[in-house]
Amino acid sequence: MKKIKLNTLIAYTLIFYSVFNIMSCSSIESEETTKSQELIVENLNTIENRQSIQKLFKDEKLLRTEVEKFKNSNNFSRSTIEDADLNVLIEDYRTCSECATDYKDLLEPFLLEIIDTNDDQVINKIEEYEILVDNADMTEVNKENLRFLLFSFKEASNYVLTSDAFINQTNRDNSPGKNIGRGLAWGFLAGCAQGAFVGATIGTVTVPVIGTVTGAVAGCIASGAAAGTVGAVGAAVWSFVDSIF
Repeated sequence: MKKIKLNTLIAYTLIFYSVFNIMSCSSIESEETTKSQELIVENLNTIENRQSIQKLFKDEKLLRTEVEKFKNSNNFSRSTIEDADLNVLIEDYRTCSECATDYKDLLEPFLLEIIDTNDDQVINKIEEYEILVDNADMTEVNKENLRFLLFSFKEASNYVLTSDAFINQTNRDNSPGKNIGRGLAWGFLAGCAQGAFVGATIGTVTVPVIGTVTGAVAGCIASGAAAGTVGAVGAAVWSFVDSIF
């Protein structure tokens, strides 16, 4: 089985950024300024950001555009997810120097569990981790960012689970799959790696749906949230994506 490494994901999203449409908004800054931006921790759990995620799943034209980018990417296909060893990717995330360290203690076990969670249990798993975040020993800003990430994942999962096409497909298969969790994990890992890299080296990142964020931490979480939501929808509905719209 082909093993896809996290640094390959960074290359994929740098070269084929139409999947996530992550761009720099500023030129490369001085080393001193860049280092100061690495320390910035932006609170992403705002009403505006939550509404932007909700709008994605209410605006079928927008969602279709993002899913089609995801579906048609030369580097992101159903076979890509099937070939990927997500456990290896998660281990690479743990050692990723650009990815926000303060979040890894909760996100690494979450990712390991979500990739092995049946589609009909994904919401329960997300809600389990929402409680863990509330009780975690970390700054309130870090908690808020994890809440936003999990909120985004829940919105995507709810959309997929309540779509007629997904329900019909599940009934035909007579068995729940694990595509939602795998799509969330793959999308997050690619988005976080790219967003953290751009945020750390350039400073400002523009993330589709969410908008502009600053710094490596916000780049990781915002890009991971955006890519994870699209990843969940794309991975769960490969064979019947057109029937959703």
